[in-house]
Amino acid sequence: MPTTPGLPTDNHKLEARRVIGQALGFSDCPANVLDELVAAGQLKRLVPGEQLSQRGDRTEHVGLVVTGLLEASALRVDGHRHFVGLVVPGDFCGVFSFIDELPHPHNMMAREPTVLLMIANHTLQRLRAQHPSVVLACERHLARRLHFLFERLYADPGLPLESRVASMLVMVGRLYGQKVGPHIELDFKLSQTDLADWLGLSRQRMNFALKQLESERLIRLHYSILTITDPAGLAARAETC
Repeated sequence: MPTTPGLPTDNHKLEARRVIGQALGFSDCPANVLDELVAAGQLKRLVPGEQLSQRGDRTEHVGLVVTGLLEASALRVDGHRHFVGLVVPGDFCGVFSFIDELPHPHNMMAREPTVLLMIANHTLQRLRAQHPSVVLACERHLARRLHFLFERLYADPGLPLESRVASMLVMVGRLYGQKVGPHIELDFKLSQTDLADWLGLSRQRMNFALKQLESERLIRLHYSILTITDPAGLAARAETC
């Protein structure tokens, strides 16, 4: 029987097994545990702009991004977007709500065609009870999210504009970048609006800061593709008060 266009296939299950085997923390889990997680999970496909969940929702699944890209954000009461971050292949979404059983703290939306492996909470709870390695894997995911939040707090309004932006870009490069020679590149688009909403700045101020960092040959932006051309120099710039 031919495959229906746009639907996840068995190949996505194979990819899910590969991705979870390399995911933070889960790469240390026994192979049979990962096999069981993937076998029990259900594939879900999102088209660009489609929401996986909304702030305040309660769901019964944790999602592993297999392919694609999710945006975590929330709308303020004034209508402005609060950009929380990105969820890339190998990352899980819904872990906070899985642990504390509270509603989702933000909206999750696909920025490009995305396939997720949705694992029922009761399955993950059972495996956590049976395998300490699964507990440690969840803890490592939570620890990375908290570290990310603390880094954002460090880039507070008390620092000079360029230092705030440099600090954010250092973190973005560390989380999502690929090392290409002496540079760090992102393989997805990150617009100036994304970066501005990430730090709560206007797009005009973000544009000014990016041009300044680019003039110092610390970064390069080309069609929303970010390259950190001087990682050490950018890190030093982030510490400039």
